[in-house]
Amino acid sequence: MVLALILSGLPTSTSAQQPARRPTIWDVRLGTPVGELPEEEFVDPACGTNGGPPSRVLKGFAEFAQCVRERTTGLHEVWVVQNGEREYLIPVVAGTTLGMLCADVPAVALGSVLPFAIPLRAVRLAAAALFGALGAAALLGFRFF
Repeated sequence: MVLALILSGLPTSTSAQQPARRPTIWDVRLGTPVGELPEEEFVDPACGTNGGPPSRVLKGFAEFAQCVRERTTGLHEVWVVQNGEREYLIPVVAGTTLGMLCADVPAVALGSVLPFAIPLRAVRLAAAALFGALGAAALLGFRFF
């Protein structure tokens, strides 16, 4: 009876207790109005250079019009730094370590077992292809962790 009373007092949904998730750069959609960008999460705005390094430093998102407008879309490319990049440190280190292991272990294992049966060039190409495939999968948004 006491257990039933205790359990009846527990909340049925845990979603109200979960803290709000911080936005990431992947949450910002192409064409998002300047007023909707969280300036406390994305810092050091600057004009972009077609995916390259930043060019003109901006005081805030409101100065986006100083950046070059793309001819096809009419949008301005703005470069930012995500505040809180440390939260990605472990996945990046783990991902690069896993990628290198996937590329190096087959080469070392095959090189010690079959030193002359498989050409070294073929082993290197296979390792490079595997490493490249993992990188492409990561760029395409596949999450391994």
